Amino acid sequence: MRLFIAVDLTERARKLLFKKITNLKEEINENIKWVEKENLHLTVKFLGENDKNKADEVIEQLQKLNFNCPHNYIQLKKLNAFPKLSNFKVLFVSVFQGKKFLVRLNNSIENSMQKINFKKEKRKFIPHLTIARKKNNRQIKKLTDKNSKFLDENYINVFSALKTITLYESTLKPSGPEYRKLYSKNLQ
Repeated sequence: MRLFIAVDLTERARKLLFKKITNLKEEINENIKWVEKENLHLTVKFLGENDKNKADEVIEQLQKLNFNCPHNYIQLKKLNAFPKLSNFKVLFVSVFQGKKFLVRLNNSIENSMQKINFKKEKRKFIPHLTIARKKNNRQIKKLTDKNSKFLDENYINVFSALKTITLYESTLKPSGPEYRKLYSKNLQ
């Protein structure tokens, strides 16, 4: 089982984001794997390949955690990429508001998962919402041109309530990943 823990977006936020993603897809005619609307989520911790017993341990740890979300929304704003826009592997929308809560949530989950022998992620956690992945090294002019409408910080400006955190199983298929919820917990 390939597992990850994520914060779920509202249906309204997913629809608004997908509308912008659709506009990007139409303009950027490249070999990019776009995230499907139903798969839009904000990953807090990737756990990798595990068995059913380990998934049960993760659920037990999540049940013990007390999440207190002082601001019950996030704001997703401005396109960005890893490692950089000019030559990205992962295209994402940055978290503008709610970033501090997500960092605290990540720290809490990292500490909890260490108790059941998951290694703490060495890279700094950067709250973001992945919208596309690219395997080739070709630059995409519409994302590097300083006058591009896509680079305007308000091109994407979506708010989403934070209501649940979910443990997902991800099954990789040629058509794209399929996600199945194994456990969800309210953030309030």
